[in-house]
Amino acid sequence: MRIAIALLLPLFAAWAQSDDDLKMKIQDRAPAVKGLIVAGSARETEAGYLESAGGTAPDARQIVDEENADRRLAFERIAKASNLALEQVATMFAARAKLAAAKWHDPPGNGATCGAPAKDADVARLLVYVKQGMNLARAEKFEEALAEFKPALEIDRNFLSLNQNIGSMRMKLKQYKEALESFEAESKLVECLAGLAPAALGQYAYFIEGADRAKALAEQIPKARAEVHYNIASLHSVRKNNDAAIEALRKSAKAGFAGAKLLAEDPDLAFVRTDPAFREIAAEVQKNSVLKDRDNKR
Repeated sequence: MRIAIALLLPLFAAWAQSDDDLKMKIQDRAPAVKGLIVAGSARETEAGYLESAGGTAPDARQIVDEENADRRLAFERIAKASNLALEQVATMFAARAKLAAAKWHDPPGNGATCGAPAKDADVARLLVYVKQGMNLARAEKFEEALAEFKPALEIDRNFLSLNQNIGSMRMKLKQYKEALESFEAESKLVECLAGLAPAALGQYAYFIEGADRAKALAEQIPKARAEVHYNIASLHSVRKNNDAAIEALRKSAKAGFAGAKLLAEDPDLAFVRTDPAFREIAAEVQKNSVLKDRDNKR
C-alpha cells in the first residue's frame, strides 16, 4: 500500500499536464465534494469513487454523479498512459482520497465536525420540540423548556441555535458548567457550518422555506456567531471571570453584534462594565448598530 501511494503522485502529476480541462473540472468541484464528505452526505470508497449517504439532497447527488464520471475518465486516461489496470489506478487514488477525508473530520483550529443532518422522518418531530421549548422559554418555564430542547438535540445536534437555547436555559437555572458546554458546542457548530460548500450547507437548512435555503442559512451564521460569543461573555461575567468575558465580548463585536441597548443594560454584564476595555467594545457594537439600522432602511 505504501508503494502504491508513492506511485500515485507522479502518475497524477503527468495526467494533470495532459488533461488540464478535466483536472480543472475536478479541482473546481473539490470544495463541494469536501463539504459533502465533512457533512456526512457522501463518503470515499475503497474503489476510488464517492458514495452518497442516505437521504442526500438532489443537488448533492448530482455533485456525486458528476464527480464519479470525471474520476472514471481520469482513471481511464491514467491507466492507458501508465500501462496499469483501471482498477489499480482507482484503488491507488482511493488510498490518497481516504487519507485526505480523514483529516477533514478534524479541522485544525477548532476541532469542529458536522455530522449528518436530521432524517426527513424526524424533521416534523424536531420542529415540534423546538416550538414548544421556545414557548416555554418565553413563559420563563426554564426546566420545562430544557426538557423540550434536549430531545430535539438528540434528533439533530446540528440544528443552528439549538445548543445556544439549551445553554441559555441552563444559565437561567444556574447550571453554569453545563451552560458553557452548550455555548461552546454551538460555537463549534457555527464555525463548522460556515466552512461548508453551499450544496452541503443546504442539507442543514431543511427547516427554512424558500428556493435558496443554503443562502438563507448562510446569512444566519454571522448572527449566531455574534450571539453565542455574547452569551459566553455573559456567563463569564456572572461567574466574575473578567478576562474571559472581555475576550468573548470582543469576539462578539467583531462578529457584528449590534445590540447596543442590550449591551448597556444587561444585568449579566454588570461585573465587566467597569473594565476600560468594555468602553471600546461598546463603541464597536454601537457602530454595528448604526450600520444595521442603515441597512434596514435601504
